[in-house]
Order: sequence, then C-alpha cells, then structure tokens
Amino acid sequence: MTMVTLRDGNQVPDSAVRSTMVAIQGLEKENVFALSDLVGICKDPNFVIVKSPLGDSGGILKKKALLDEDGKVRDIVKRIVLNSIEGEGVMMHVIDPRKKA
Repeated sequence: MTMVTLRDGNQVPDSAVRSTMVAIQGLEKENVFALSDLVGICKDPNFVIVKSPLGDSGGILKKKALLDEDGKVRDIVKRIVLNSIEGEGVMMHVIDPRKKA
C-alpha cells in the first residue's frame, strides 16, 4: 500500500486521498453547502447539520461516503478533508492535501 504524507505530517494511504479528493472536489462544484457542513463536522464533532431547502447535506455526504450512517466522519477522511481546505465559508476552496516535497 502506497502511503502519502499530508500537509500536517500524517501519513495516509494514497488510495484514500484519491477517493476522498474526488468526492470533495465534486462537492466544491456541486454543493458548497454540503462541503461547508463536512468541514464543520471535521472541525467540531458536536457540529449539527441543519436540513435546508437548498439540500440535505447529511444525505449527500453519506452518498459520497464522507459521512457514516451514524453521522460521524472517519478519522482518515477527517485528516484528508482538513488538509485539503483553505479559507472559510464562501471563500473556501479545495487544495492538494499532500505535503510538498
């Protein structure tokens, strides 16, 4: 299994980085509100997703396997997400989470 080093120094499987990045890059284009909720959950385990007329973020995140059925984010996904987001709110964007050589 090929491991990569994230910007914070954690090592994770390359396959996990690639699959998670596909999912969050899709969110950045399709549903920035769901991406914002994902970041909120990753930063604060007590964060609560509020259903919105703009879409069901919880359902969207579960479909993309970024959120477990119990509403929790797996540690590996959390590490990748937190290393791949720059900015906040509407200024949030996805970057490469890997540490530069």
